[in-house]
Amino acid sequence: RDPQTGWSRDFTVRANNITTVEIPENVAYVDGLSEQVVNKGLQIVSDDTVSVFCTNIAHLSFDASYVLPTQSLADDYLIQTDDQSSNTSSLPYVKENETSAFLIIATEDGTTVDITPSVDTYNGRTAGYEFSVNLNKGQVYQVRSTKSDGRRDLSGSKVTARDCKRIAVFNGNNLTAIPRNGGSYDHIFEQAMPLQAWGKSFVVTSSLEREADYVKITSAADNNEIRKNGELIATLELGTSY
Repeated sequence: RDPQTGWSRDFTVRANNITTVEIPENVAYVDGLSEQVVNKGLQIVSDDTVSVFCTNIAHLSFDASYVLPTQSLADDYLIQTDDQSSNTSSLPYVKENETSAFLIIATEDGTTVDITPSVDTYNGRTAGYEFSVNLNKGQVYQVRSTKSDGRRDLSGSKVTARDCKRIAVFNGNNLTAIPRNGGSYDHIFEQAMPLQAWGKSFVVTSSLEREADYVKITSAADNNEIRKNGELIATLELGTSY
């Protein structure tokens, strides 16, 4: 249901089964809007425990993300997106949408969120300068990066809700090519984990029949030494990535 518009849809899920709920575009599709408060957030309430993931399905585009339950959300986030700064396309629809982005959803009325973007934004906010937005439950605020070459990675942007109010954050790219020298573009997104859930040690596996995998590391602290199999590969400052 949408707490702001009243739109709702009931559904039933059987144990060990999957129920797909299609959401009309006019209900939840944020499109290319940047730095505008919109009533597009959806709340899912169930009688018993469920696991939820969401998908974006469009022409020649698809991606999916897990959805964290409200009790797993928090108030403090660092954004991580793909760095597509050195890649440009001559296709008009690609040039218009070739930005990184993050999306904030309020779970409570009267939520004030402080945002410090790491690069200039699509609507002209300056990198490194904090600004604030006020949201009510179910309201959504998207921030897109500038389209300027060399400054399209919002990784390291800081998003904090005041008074410890829980917010959901999704981050990714409206349209990007991975690797950057590729010619195929797609939308990517994933729900961000709050900083309170970040850790220090990770196990990474390779993908079947892929020539290479890409791992991106973003630091939540200064002078952060990053090691791979015990070997120092980078020393990162707060908000920087490797």
